[in-house]
Amino acid sequence: MKNGFAGNPNSQYDSDLVIKEVHDFYGQALRIRDTKSVVTEYFSHFRTTYNSLNQPTTVSYYRGTKEHTTSVGCLADSAGSLNNKYFTIRNDPDNAKYHVWFNVNGAGVNPAPANSTGIEIPVDTNDSAEIVATAIKLVINTSFGTIFSCIKTGSVVEIKTQGLGLVTNSADFNSVFTITNVAGAQELVSQINITYQNGNPVYNGQEMIDYVFNPFTGNFDLRTSDVEETLRVDEVSSSLIYVGSAVIGSLEASPVWKIFQVAISGGAVSIKYANGSNSYDVSWNDRGTVSYL
Repeated sequence: MKNGFAGNPNSQYDSDLVIKEVHDFYGQALRIRDTKSVVTEYFSHFRTTYNSLNQPTTVSYYRGTKEHTTSVGCLADSAGSLNNKYFTIRNDPDNAKYHVWFNVNGAGVNPAPANSTGIEIPVDTNDSAEIVATAIKLVINTSFGTIFSCIKTGSVVEIKTQGLGLVTNSADFNSVFTITNVAGAQELVSQINITYQNGNPVYNGQEMIDYVFNPFTGNFDLRTSDVEETLRVDEVSSSLIYVGSAVIGSLEASPVWKIFQVAISGGAVSIKYANGSNSYDVSWNDRGTVSYL
């Protein structure tokens, strides 16, 4: 599912239709992906484990509860000693990498470590440790204030993630600054485990033919739009009708139906979907008890 298209600020996809803020970790035969969520009121990110066929097998939904804090003890420059030196910090909850690097008298060149965004700190030759700390604070709060917040005490700066949750610890590369981490925290909101039969996901023992699990919504969606469907119509009265559709062969008790309610009052006709969504995520048996929005 594409949660909006490119150009939509709530899209999970960038202008090239590539998933934004996604980081893959490879281990043995499994691929694990952490993805930032746009539905932050429910969870901040989810982690998906895939099998060798690129099918999601475990999806864990997390909500951040505490920001990550990095304390940096700065040193003074000595005849350009800080030029091109850097340390790394991480964003939360997408765990994106940033490197804080020093450009002394405009003579520096971004060291550009792989998969990292540079935060350039301009300083002058022989600047004191406190001046270096002030420069870090000003740049981060001015140019990266939506990602981090920074306060300064003497020659020590404290950098906090604006988001809540776990990230990789900040680390010195070659600046010889003292780096101390206080880890963020997160809680598991829910977890979904999926097995497969004949290439189809299995949910509550039911093979869901021609469906795929959508980790962005936690729903099972039709694999393609041209899959043949079965239709159910329940005319409760002359003023209330339920209409449902699902892949042919679906059980009425399985949460794989898309249902809408048709209410007729006088000459007015109102159509509302189960739970306010036209996803295939409710059972036909529950048509009379779910909410319609």
